[in-house]
Amino acid sequence: MTITEPLLPPERAARVRASAEHLDFEDPALFRDTFARLYAIHPELDQVLPNSEGGQQLKYAAMMEVILATLDPPDEQELELPGLGQMHVLFGAEPEYYTWLSEAVIAGIAAKLGDLWTPELEADWTELLSKVSAKMIAGVEALEEQV
Repeated sequence: MTITEPLLPPERAARVRASAEHLDFEDPALFRDTFARLYAIHPELDQVLPNSEGGQQLKYAAMMEVILATLDPPDEQELELPGLGQMHVLFGAEPEYYTWLSEAVIAGIAAKLGDLWTPELEADWTELLSKVSAKMIAGVEALEEQV
């Protein structure tokens, strides 16, 4: 199952893209801040999602690029979010982890953007990450139905 339409309407996608231009998802500080926020609230995830720079940081940056690519029209992207969800479950990801990580990502982005962060951006990023999570979880559910 691939994405057949952008996950946000054009105006909202444009706001997310514009905000992302101010972010460097390969920045170790942004990665550390995001995961520090996550572990402060959910320390049990430290065993599932190790806060190690390097490999994990590169995966985080790559995933954020995948998420931003979902804003493109369907003919410009062929993303396999359900497959990514299936891959994550192999590492022990539970459905609630997506919400928890999304909240930490949003808090990290908000902190990094400072005065550029608006209620509209918060709603846009929240909806985008929620829809990405739902597609990844759907992939896990489809895999479970096959077993």
